[in-house]
Amino acid sequence: MKNNQGFSLIELVIAIAILAIMSVGSISAMGYLSMANSSKCASRIDSSLTRLKSKNSAEASSTFMHLYRYNDRYYIRYSDQPSYIPDASDYKEGEEIGNSRITISYQEGNLSASSVTIQDGDCKTFGIRKKDGSFTGTLEPTCVISIIGQSTYKVTLVTNTGKHFRD
Repeated sequence: MKNNQGFSLIELVIAIAILAIMSVGSISAMGYLSMANSSKCASRIDSSLTRLKSKNSAEASSTFMHLYRYNDRYYIRYSDQPSYIPDASDYKEGEEIGNSRITISYQEGNLSASSVTIQDGDCKTFGIRKKDGSFTGTLEPTCVISIIGQSTYKVTLVTNTGKHFRD
């Protein structure tokens, strides 16, 4: 018994318990990371709308923000064109804001209006009217952009006033 050089059963059970606790902790952390992706995307859309307002007030020409999806990734791009169709030659010119783990949709008008999911090749364009700072690109009084991942976040645009906020 003096030269016994193995693990006892108690030591083995303790080692397995520690590994199990570490595994559960890392799986939980992965869930929080993907939840952070949808939160981060909502923040980027909100800050991009603020940036759009700044660009339009500082420049003589009108600037438009294009929110689009290409190759299962979401992008935001600014241009002086009121419409944009992403293609293989220029889709990467936009800033990537989300990946295939999230879904972005928008809903114009009241809560009974249907929501439109942005699919590959689709683009939703927003502009700012220079004379009063209101949003263009939607005829309804409100537009809600929903970012759906493990959690859902919303960015609400009040069209007539040009205000926007993140829920």
